[in-house]
Amino acid sequence: MNICIIDDEKDNRDILSYIIKTYHKNVNIVGEGNSVKNGIKIINETKPDLIFLDIEMSDGTGFDLISQLEQHKPEIIFCTAYNQFALKAIECSALAYVLKPIIKESIANAIEKANVKVDANHKLLQYEVLNEQLKTQSKDKVRFLLPCVDKMHIIYIEELICCIAHSNYTDIHLENSKKITVAKTLKDIESILLNYMQFIRIHQSNIVNINKIVDLVRLDNNLSVKLSNDMELAVSRSKREE
Repeated sequence: MNICIIDDEKDNRDILSYIIKTYHKNVNIVGEGNSVKNGIKIINETKPDLIFLDIEMSDGTGFDLISQLEQHKPEIIFCTAYNQFALKAIECSALAYVLKPIIKESIANAIEKANVKVDANHKLLQYEVLNEQLKTQSKDKVRFLLPCVDKMHIIYIEELICCIAHSNYTDIHLENSKKITVAKTLKDIESILLNYMQFIRIHQSNIVNINKIVDLVRLDNNLSVKLSNDMELAVSRSKREE
């Protein structure tokens, strides 16, 4: 796998380069850049499979670089020192990130994710959804991507009814009785949905879209919600007041 490193801090580029060359012999570093402008030029020239991309640089952001890539669109792993900065957009587009200061374990995990290849159409969709997330002012018709072993699922926010945890997997229940199981924890899903006020975690195992609640059911001292797909989910005691 051929990669490029785009970061305006030389120390960060050196650390990344050292970790990759030392622990990932099957990865070739084909270029390094220190700005948005320089990064675009290097990507177009070297056509890497993957880029490690800084979010904040002297002449713009990593998102500015993405929006200017026209022909070659590599896989992207964002590097950032701010674990809240734009990570919602990154999660919604199913693109990986590592936090600074960079450690070898985080690089190993990111490269492992990058080795799960998607075809050209999926990659174009990743870029399209990322740009959509960054630009949209409306919460209607918003979508995000969730990767499975062999494909990516497009999830429209207004069609999502509830999410139910099963260990390290989550069942995503959608309108029209559609269900998708993804290899993400409910906590991972929650970090995506925090951007949308209509979702609430009503139990350790459940997240629901409050717009899809059609009834509240009280039985003895227990409370549950009935959803538009006829599912009934328990509300934990700690979530009742909310």
